[in-house]
Parts: sequence; structure tokens; C-alpha cells
Amino acid sequence: EAVVRFSELCQRLLVHLSTREVPAVGGRQPGEFFAELNRALGDLLSAFQAHDTVLIGDLLEYEIAPRLRQLQGVL
Repeated sequence: EAVVRFSELCQRLLVHLSTREVPAVGGRQPGEFFAELNRALGDLLSAFQAHDTVLIGDLLEYEIAPRLRQLQGVL
């Protein structure tokens, strides 16, 4: 549930940011960055549904956390 909610918030943030000049995030344009983040969140949601705790941990540590740190640096 938290992953779905977070994904929804990211989508809203992207819509809000699209009306403003936003710098690159992690060397990528904001649209590309958020598309990759949403893909990772979709993978995380699938891992939760499959009860795959190893994949959940890997996705959080290696895919999602680094992207959130990049986003934090921009915001």
C-alpha cells in the first residue's frame, strides 16, 4: 500500500514539476528519471505481491534508494 501511494505521489510531483524548469536528476531529464523510478516501483510492487523478500530488499537498496537520494539533491 505504501509503495502504491508513493508511486502516486511521484506521478503528481512529475505533473507539478513539468510546468517548471527542473534541472536534470542524476544526469537524466526529469521525465526520464521519473519513468525509471516508476518502473522500479512497479517492480517493487510485483515483488511485494510475490512475497519475494530478497527481491524487495535488492530493489529498495540498489534501485529505489539511490534514485531517492538523487531526487532529494534536486528538491
